[in-house]
Amino acid sequence: HIPSHAGSGGSGWARGARPDGSADLDPVVHRHAERVQRHIGEPLRVARAAVAGDLAVHFQTHQVTLRGQDVKLTAVEYKLLYHLVRNAGRLMPREALLDRVWGKEYDATEHYLRVFISRLRSKLETAGRAPLITTERGVGYRFVRPTSDSPAQF
Repeated sequence: HIPSHAGSGGSGWARGARPDGSADLDPVVHRHAERVQRHIGEPLRVARAAVAGDLAVHFQTHQVTLRGQDVKLTAVEYKLLYHLVRNAGRLMPREALLDRVWGKEYDATEHYLRVFISRLRSKLETAGRAPLITTERGVGYRFVRPTSDSPAQF
């Protein structure tokens, strides 16, 4: 049941629009969103950036910086990094990354994934530092928050 605004002919709140034009979540939708949030353990708010040590990923501008310097990434490299960083500390199965980065309709192979992970590592990791992206052999990849100087902020 979609509530309607009195005097509006029954169409005032259709599709979540209030009579004044502002958006409003139906209480059922809001409760469902809260359940999803509890299930996945992530807040519904969208973070503007993720900072891990001297790496910063700015989600709104798609800008990536390392030690204050811009890192040039291809669209695929950025999408891959985005999904790894948004799930920092969690193991991301190869199939999930393939689906999220290339899409189910695209016939990307695990070889593509290995190549792009390798490219990301070469752009983001430096000798003598712990790797930011680790491989769980036969399963997937994990973005590891640095434990040095500055704490990660996600």
